Amino acid sequence: MESSGRVMISDNPFELRTDVSTLAALDWQTLRSICTAGLLTIYAVFSSDQALLTSPNTKDLVSKFASSQEAFYKAFVNSMIKMSSIPGGQDVRKDCTLCSMVRDTSLKVRVEAFDALGVISMVSEEILLQTLSKKHLSVSLQGSKPTLQRHGLKEKIYSGLCSTKPFEIPASNSAGVFVHGLEGEFSEALETLRCMALFDSLKVQEAHMHMLGSGLSLNYYDQKCPNAESIVAKAVKDAMMKDQTVPAAILRMHFHDCFIRGCDASVLLNSVGKNSAEKDGPPNVSLHAFYVIDNAKQEVESKCPGVVSCADILALSARDAVVLSGGPTWDVPKGRKDGRTSKASETVQLPAPTFNISQLQQSFSQRGLSMEDLVALSGGHTLGFSHCSSFENRIHNFNSTNNMDPSMHPSFASSLKSICPIHNKVKNAGTAMDPSSTTFDNTYYKLILQKKSLFSSDQALLTSPNTKDLISKFASSQEAFFKAFVNSMIKMSSITGGQEVRKDCRVVN
Repeated sequence: MESSGRVMISDNPFELRTDVSTLAALDWQTLRSICTAGLLTIYAVFSSDQALLTSPNTKDLVSKFASSQEAFYKAFVNSMIKMSSIPGGQDVRKDCTLCSMVRDTSLKVRVEAFDALGVISMVSEEILLQTLSKKHLSVSLQGSKPTLQRHGLKEKIYSGLCSTKPFEIPASNSAGVFVHGLEGEFSEALETLRCMALFDSLKVQEAHMHMLGSGLSLNYYDQKCPNAESIVAKAVKDAMMKDQTVPAAILRMHFHDCFIRGCDASVLLNSVGKNSAEKDGPPNVSLHAFYVIDNAKQEVESKCPGVVSCADILALSARDAVVLSGGPTWDVPKGRKDGRTSKASETVQLPAPTFNISQLQQSFSQRGLSMEDLVALSGGHTLGFSHCSSFENRIHNFNSTNNMDPSMHPSFASSLKSICPIHNKVKNAGTAMDPSSTTFDNTYYKLILQKKSLFSSDQALLTSPNTKDLISKFASSQEAFFKAFVNSMIKMSSITGGQEVRKDCRVVN
């Protein structure tokens, strides 16, 4: 028998009695030859193994399996099936080492590499949009100024960590770097990303990466039609100077487009023959300002024929409408195609102003939109005008008990009744969505808390704890509302479904 420290190998039978540290110190080739010879018994190397004898139940099972290999095999099979049936994934990867970048419903993407530094815990999905919209991710830290004091880090950390050498990796791989903090072939990228975070070169914002699965990108027209966005913005601004209702009309038009067949400009198509198009469906008969999109399209076609889709023009116009009304701005993902189908009958899919919270949740979730998206996008009701037909159910014959909706402030309900009497004969009677109906702000949320919202669907947002909390949050912070609205607009406007680039937005090619 040989003895070495705490390792004892005997002749009959071969036995190895050791602990983990001694086992690790053993010569690997010797250990492997002993193990493969089948002459080795390791006694309770791990504390967790020995612990199985400290409970009566587990001790009995240890004895059972020690005396019957058949019993062990049977139990092992059952337990393996049980363990391997614990689900948790979302998609089928093409490459097992990389995330396939399917839609992320949690709204945030965690980056483990940054967690380790303790600098930031979430990376902006907007950063993903910006980097993955390009063929390659290229970054350089040359000229960056470190903020050592702010982060409380010593300069020597940077000397070993940070490189000023630019690097380039395929965009498809950069997703893996951001999401998983992958190492190995991405080590240089990780190093630079860490430095970007430490040097404040990497901005942390919340935005959505839903464009990734749809083929959209932020620089889609950079080469093919670089002036597309400025042309569209001018068309919207020129129209707004003559008609202050244009921004609300364009924003509503974009919502109604995206909620039917995706953001494919099907709402712009005219009815042809026996086919009644979306714009002639009951919820859309009050849509107007189609000429704004026509004007923008005509100008874009004169500069870049057959390049810019009507769907993109509408999405850009909606952003410009918000900005020109005092709201936030954002980079619009581009590359949508125009649809060839438009049916008035499908407009029944639009969320109605009479919907309760369950109906609203179902409508939004069917389109991959969350409850936060619901509350944020509803903030678009801060702009525009509503006809009596959209809220008369709340002020006349509400139910068998109440003539008016009891969730409405009595004085507000009375004022609406004077505008919209039960036998109203004024064709376009109605009222502004809120007192600042041409300004994009958070007044809408304040009115909901005051019980002065127009639609049942607006007031319904107070009937769920989650949405009620968001209403309060946005009412108290316009900044929080703007941030959420931008996120949700990017997410909603990335629902795609078209097939072509129309020459005329009102007719298919």
